[in-house]
Amino acid sequence: MPLIAPIIGALLGALAGAVGNFVGRILVSLGLGYVVYQGVDTSIGWAKAQVVSHLQALPADALGMLAVMKIGTCVSILCSALVVRVTIAGIVGGAKKMTVK
Repeated sequence: MPLIAPIIGALLGALAGAVGNFVGRILVSLGLGYVVYQGVDTSIGWAKAQVVSHLQALPADALGMLAVMKIGTCVSILCSALVVRVTIAGIVGGAKKMTVK
């Protein structure tokens, strides 16, 4: 019986250390992901506004053709996809580069 207590204590200590490290990594990833998302979302929003403002400067006939081709929807889809890709890369990259020790 006296030998079992130190073994159980060591196992519980190792488990607590692993869980703490895991929770720390998750919190760092979430924080870094949020910062990346906010920065990228602001930048992509600005770029999207620039594209739309330049498209509105086109003549009425060209603008009508672009509306039929749903270019506005295409720009929105591309911007959304870029935001998601960069955000996911920030979360995954943050988890690998920043670890709590």
